Amino acid sequence: QSLGEGLQAVREMVHAGVRHIITTPHLAASDLLDWRAAEDYLGEVQAAFAELAGRVAGELPEVNLRQGFEIMLDLPDPDLSDARLRLGGTRFALVEWPWFGVPPDSEAVVRRSRDGGWIPVVAHPERSRGMDDALELPRRWRAAGAYLQLNHGSFTGRYGDRARERALRLVQAGEADYLSSDHHPGPRSTLFVDASRRVFQALGAEDAFQTLVGENPRRLMGDLEPGPVPRVRISPEIPE
Repeated sequence: QSLGEGLQAVREMVHAGVRHIITTPHLAASDLLDWRAAEDYLGEVQAAFAELAGRVAGELPEVNLRQGFEIMLDLPDPDLSDARLRLGGTRFALVEWPWFGVPPDSEAVVRRSRDGGWIPVVAHPERSRGMDDALELPRRWRAAGAYLQLNHGSFTGRYGDRARERALRLVQAGEADYLSSDHHPGPRSTLFVDASRRVFQALGAEDAFQTLVGENPRRLMGDLEPGPVPRVRISPEIPE
């Protein structure tokens, strides 16, 4: 909401060990239907980002700060040919299902996205309603060409037991590609990087953690598809 909040968020992330950040304010696919209004909004975001980037460059020059959006697919096939809509100008676009519910034919949406030349990264699938415990839908999204980004807070129980169990099962099955913050500035921190790191350490899965938070995000920023993530072994009793 302000330059101060943005700077504080970057400082918090640096304190947690983060050095590469893509900002992803929310945008609904339906907003792109009125291109004049959308252009006004994109211009406002660009101006705010430029102000933040200038301050970050002076105060925290070690941070690689790039711009993107988190696009809610309230319409299934938005035109994302404008590089500003994608993650750091790459082919990758961060998308979320509308209102945390999975729409019909979501697999076909992923396939059409790939056919259109951009790569969907599905945000926080573990928090979506309408998924069965076998997590067959996320597997089908990946088979159709999407990648999956989980949230740090899911592993700590921030979003409830169901999201936590799904997140653990996804990394156990090797179906997760990125682990990110979904960080929203404000009095209630949503960062949870250190807490999720401790969960992976307790599971003896530090190599998987480093791939999810380090290697694969670096590849994305270089416009490269992610590498495989080592599977996380979890005992039948999911750890606290």
